[in-house]
Amino acid sequence: MDYLGEGADPSRSEAADGRTPRARLTPRSVQEAATPVRANARGEPLVHTAALLALFVAGAYIVWRTGWTVNVNALWLSLPLLVAEAHGFLTYAGYVFMTWSPREFVRRPPIEDATVDFLIPTYNEPFAVLAPTIAGAIAVAYPHKTYVLDDGKRDWVRRLCKRLGAEYRTRPTNEGAKAGNLNYALARTSGEFVAVIDADFVPKASFIDDMLGYFRDPEVAFVQGPQEFYNRDSFQHAGGDRDAWHEQSLFFKTIQPGKNRWTAAFWCGCPSLLRRRALESIGGVAQETVTEDLHTSIKLHAAGWKSVYHPDTVALGIAPNDYDGFVLQRLRWAEGTMQVIRREWRMRGLTFAQAINYLASTSTYFDAIRKALLLSVVPLVLITDQLPVHASAAAFLPFWTAQFLAVAFANSMLGRGNNRYLMTEFFDLLKMFAFIKASLTLLTGKRVKFRVTPKGATPGRSLHGLLAPYAVLLILYTLSMGVGLLRIDGAILHSKHEAVQAAAILWAAAIMAALGIVIWYGYRKVSQRGADRVIANLNGTYCRRYGTRSHPVLLQDLTTMGCAFLTPTPPPIGRDIRIEIGQQPGYVLRGRVRRVRKVGDAYEVGASLHMGEAGRTRVAQLIAASVFADDAGAGAVNVPPAPRPEPHAAAA
Repeated sequence: MDYLGEGADPSRSEAADGRTPRARLTPRSVQEAATPVRANARGEPLVHTAALLALFVAGAYIVWRTGWTVNVNALWLSLPLLVAEAHGFLTYAGYVFMTWSPREFVRRPPIEDATVDFLIPTYNEPFAVLAPTIAGAIAVAYPHKTYVLDDGKRDWVRRLCKRLGAEYRTRPTNEGAKAGNLNYALARTSGEFVAVIDADFVPKASFIDDMLGYFRDPEVAFVQGPQEFYNRDSFQHAGGDRDAWHEQSLFFKTIQPGKNRWTAAFWCGCPSLLRRRALESIGGVAQETVTEDLHTSIKLHAAGWKSVYHPDTVALGIAPNDYDGFVLQRLRWAEGTMQVIRREWRMRGLTFAQAINYLASTSTYFDAIRKALLLSVVPLVLITDQLPVHASAAAFLPFWTAQFLAVAFANSMLGRGNNRYLMTEFFDLLKMFAFIKASLTLLTGKRVKFRVTPKGATPGRSLHGLLAPYAVLLILYTLSMGVGLLRIDGAILHSKHEAVQAAAILWAAAIMAALGIVIWYGYRKVSQRGADRVIANLNGTYCRRYGTRSHPVLLQDLTTMGCAFLTPTPPPIGRDIRIEIGQQPGYVLRGRVRRVRKVGDAYEVGASLHMGEAGRTRVAQLIAASVFADDAGAGAVNVPPAPRPEPHAAAA
């Protein structure tokens, strides 16, 4: 099978129904099609040895726990703990299967003269979020048409599209949410390939060129790229501005490449490029669930189509800035996955390896129940003085410690630098109650509504309701620790297992510290910005008013609402200023100085911008051009020509 090789032909004869005949994939054909280039070949034997050793030790531990350590006098406590540990072992086994050998498909030059439609579904995103996305899509190098699909039916979006050169589309109803919006557009466009990007992602100029070559294999239905973000001060970027690692890094940098081995990488909605004929062959984007991307992936794979995961960044987006947005997004993903499981649990049409991949990914959400069971053990031991394990400390502690350390080490090795154990556990704790709530819908079949994730900075949002469960859990641990201390004291309560009570108190203290950090982090990460900044690195000049003396500036960061720049000569706070960027006419920022502070030999100036739609549109173009120039250095950004002003446009 010549997959993406020199003999690949982008055209194939079609069957009578217009669909290209497709052969069922085999693991061998997939392995021949992909090349493991991202993993360190010399280090892989060590990774595999660690993974297999951990499987053996953890498996032996589960067998020992099942056969010899169940406490028949406290089955209500012993069995849930055993089930939780067994689920953890199965979750680890699925993780090993997915990440065993990350693969990257052979890259080919893009297909020449293909027709591509660039679709941007939007609903309620503000100007500061949507405008740079449209400007970035228009600037994509490969010839294409850009369509903005506005379910919000907003006049300013229509004007923005006209000013930037995008096609504006809306529909009579919002049936089917995002999936319905895409299907409505698919029925009214004609490109052979469809690029899909969310309203808060700015595409790279090479977006289509980077992904189109994979479609030289006529079996490929879609190519999915990684989701990376330019607001590294977001809620899910725990490492700060200079650390690109975020809560989804393990999935996009290790798990999705691992799925490539079995052509099981699934569509994540954005950023992606799809073959129109593949979507049409399954009736369009799946509308039956609120995770249309996952559901559509299963349908395409079941129909015999292939998928490709492209590991390089082709777009940068905005990650949730606070706990509300973070949890709301994960809750929708989890609830949608429960809907998919109810509908597609038979996994019909998938290869065995694809089914295992989907099972491993979808069962991740049930890990929250396992964590809740584990967290409940300590307070129950302290309150009831019952033991969940019937074994001596000398037998239990070494075995438990050995399997824990083996699995933790193997998880880290299999993550290939993207699995930060403590941070992964921290974010899992942050998502726990949302995933438990979603998991219950699998049993109840409750109808789930599509929840739109808040886009952009959301200063001042209330977090009290969402963080309440952690406060309740913290109170429970405090009370149980008090009971444990009373048992050890012996004056009021007595204990048969004082050593266990003492160990449980220490463990409870550690968990209470973790819960406290969760609550603190949730409150602390409320954004104070009106819009998410982009690192600009643009040279320019400023003056206090037109025609007066100008001073050099280095524009550091930029939003459609404000900017920050360095200058040797600072303007006074409260002064209106005019900033000219680059050599292109028309890129003028008008604003008011809000803060000034000394930084070395220069001054850092923060200013709010006050411009009409035309002026803010030009700023959006600057942002789109700057998103991928974070590390390029000062003045490295190519400033695009300013858009031609419209007669009806608001004054800049």
